[in-house]
Amino acid sequence: MSKTRGSICMRARQDVVADVSIAGLGACLPEQLSTADAIAAGRCSEADVRRTGITSVCIAANTDGPALAVRAARQAIDDAEIAAQDIDLLLYVRNHDEGQLLWPVGSFVQNEIGAHRAKSVEVRQMSNGGLAAIGLALPHVQSGKTVLVVTADTFPAPQFNRWSSDPGTVYADGAAAVVLRPGSGGRGSILSLAETAAPELELMSRPQRDQPDRWPLDLRSPTQRGTETIGLGRVVETLESRQADALERALEGAGTASSDISLFILPNLGKARLSAQIVGPSELEWDNTLWSWGRTVGHLGAGDQIAGLHHAIAGGRVAPGDTVCALGVGGGFSWSVMVVQIGN
Repeated sequence: MSKTRGSICMRARQDVVADVSIAGLGACLPEQLSTADAIAAGRCSEADVRRTGITSVCIAANTDGPALAVRAARQAIDDAEIAAQDIDLLLYVRNHDEGQLLWPVGSFVQNEIGAHRAKSVEVRQMSNGGLAAIGLALPHVQSGKTVLVVTADTFPAPQFNRWSSDPGTVYADGAAAVVLRPGSGGRGSILSLAETAAPELELMSRPQRDQPDRWPLDLRSPTQRGTETIGLGRVVETLESRQADALERALEGAGTASSDISLFILPNLGKARLSAQIVGPSELEWDNTLWSWGRTVGHLGAGDQIAGLHHAIAGGRVAPGDTVCALGVGGGFSWSVMVVQIGN
């Protein structure tokens, strides 16, 4: 028994985050189109959105992800009250190429905002990309660096059908950004960040190489093939256990309990999927989540958690001293759970 307790203590210490502040936040979300109007206009069917619970989705008109990223980055820099030249590292996160291949978009954003002294690196970890990038940033910040994390995606047709390419989730266009600095203060302090992975489930995201590319992307087929190969029982058990492990470790690392969390920020997935994967297994209360906002925005790829934190603070959903828990999961599969104490 003592060995188990020692193992838990060591694990918790690894997930504790010290001396990292969220200095500034920004978000750029396009206008929302209601799902009712989308159905009436023939953009989607009622079946596409029936179980998602999504009431509206942000859609960019004639604006791509990199342009949204620049706007969100500038907001975060202004909010942090720093100059772009103060940034040491820029981590740019995206999922979708938007038809623009072999373009170092992180360098574009870096140049546009004037962060010429920084190093720019792109990160991809599907819907967990935003929190995964924050995890990568932590040792840099703790060594005295200022890091800007920017997430941005748009999902234009014909490559992607935001309503049906990934059944159960409606994809949104938008960008979010966070400035991380050493010390305390700012918009909040990161108390813990726990991460885990299940690469044995990667098959559920893998396209068939022997078939030609077809538009729009179909994410249902690899999920079905992977589930059939791995086995539904093993898939469900892995999803639930890894999510539970990351949440338990994050709460333990922050020295808090689930009942003490003021707000849970979830991925903006469809309600049925959220209920099955996160809310139900983690025994969360919907009223204690940011679902009421997420259902009006849609799934921002890697940016749900950073955009959600920005919304919660700017909209007065949380107050100084409150503790917020952001949960992320991405195909591949990986999970991140971050606990933040809100600042002044």
